[in-house]
Amino acid sequence: MIDLVIDAEGIKESANWRREKAVEFPWDAERNLQAAAMLDKIAIDIANLEGSELHKRLSEFTEGEFRHTEILVENWSSLKREIGFHTWIDTGAAFIQTVIDRTKEEIESESEYLEEFSN
Repeated sequence: MIDLVIDAEGIKESANWRREKAVEFPWDAERNLQAAAMLDKIAIDIANLEGSELHKRLSEFTEGEFRHTEILVENWSSLKREIGFHTWIDTGAAFIQTVIDRTKEEIESESEYLEEFSN
């Protein structure tokens, strides 16, 4: 099962990186600081979701094919980068649900393509 506490630490690291970018790019500081605050809240929420139904649903992607785990990790990482810039999610539950939805959609799309290609 995925360790949400460890994953929350990764989100905290992204928040810290955003704060560094706020200093490095003062003309875009507000947006980076806003993203950092959102990521901080998401990290706290995600750590508190350990063992929840969402956690179990997220972990299901790691119990099947390795490719599903790859897609999940790609979506998790991508969403982290989008927070405060292209996506405005500010809860851990919404973050995890978005990752689940994107991963499920990508797996289904890939499966349809492979099925069509093999026929």
